Amino acid sequence: MTLTPAIPRPLARSGNKAPHLFEVLDGAAPTRPLARHSLAGIDEVLLCRGDGPTREGRTLRIGLPDRWMSTVHARLVREGACFRVEDSGSTNGTFINGEPCASARSRTSTRCRSD
Repeated sequence: MTLTPAIPRPLARSGNKAPHLFEVLDGAAPTRPLARHSLAGIDEVLLCRGDGPTREGRTLRIGLPDRWMSTVHARLVREGACFRVEDSGSTNGTFINGEPCASARSRTSTRCRSD
């Protein structure tokens, strides 16, 4: 699965200033439609094995129907206007912009891949 934060747009075109998380590919279901998740009011995102997104208070859980994915694979935790990506001890790891990573601060257009 690859997740990419929203591409900034001029304010004239976009009235929504909230960041978004884009799910661009689910390797277990490559024909599944792309998904866009608003991060407005979200302080934590959990990337995990499951069936679709659910919101619990200020936590967004993005469940993917992939039997090879860890129960909780990675977390994104809000740090001011940015998010920190943290691997949750998954077997296959988390990659930020193609590099293996245990923890990293994300920026606009950061690509996060979980294997």
